[in-house]
Amino acid sequence: MTEEHGQIQEKEQDKATDTLEPLDAAAGQKNEQEIDVLNLPPRKEVHGQKNSTSLKVSRPLLRFLFVVVLLLVILAGAFIVWGDEWLPLV
Repeated sequence: MTEEHGQIQEKEQDKATDTLEPLDAAAGQKNEQEIDVLNLPPRKEVHGQKNSTSLKVSRPLLRFLFVVVLLLVILAGAFIVWGDEWLPLV
C-alpha cells in the first residue's frame, strides 16, 4: 500500500510541474524551463495590479476630429461620384 501511495504522490508531483520547451531559434535547441504550478503567486496579487495607460481627450478635440473625419468622408464620396468630371479640370 505504501508503494502505491508513493507512486500516486510521484504522479501528482509530475502533474504539478509542467515542463515548457521553447525552441531556441539561434541554436535550434530546446531549452527546458520548469514551472511549479503549486507554487504560483495568488491570483489577486497577479491580476490585482491594473497597469493600463489612459489617453484623455478633451471634448473640443473630439469634436474637431469628428468634423475632420466627416469632411474627409464627404470629400471621398464626392470624388467617387464626380471624380471623372473634376480630373480634366486639374
